[in-house]
Amino acid sequence: MSAQIDHVVLTPAGVFVIETKYWSPRFVESGDFFDPFEQISRASYLCYDLLRERFGKTRVRSIIACFGKLPEVPRDSYIKVVRPESLPSFISGFRNVELSTNRFSELHRFFEDHVGSRSR
Repeated sequence: MSAQIDHVVLTPAGVFVIETKYWSPRFVESGDFFDPFEQISRASYLCYDLLRERFGKTRVRSIIACFGKLPEVPRDSYIKVVRPESLPSFISGFRNVELSTNRFSELHRFFEDHVGSRSR
């Protein structure tokens, strides 16, 4: 299984995987796309699985930052859909510290070494 991740945000509250969409109503009505909820679910799971393998259980939250229109959110979805301008306040609203300072540093180095280099 593979996935493409648009953005990863690391905070003391955990890891956030973000899918960015800028779709028109016409495009969504066409139905000619891969389901963004499936896409972010896959990306988040792969991120979770990779981190679990290396660091143990680490919470990974799924967010779709949507500029335009999306298909209807599945009823049992745990994925949060936010407007891009609301993204910083949404993420900063998670105040419970889930990552110790050491774990945060380890994850930061891991992402810098393994993910950051792929986007350059």
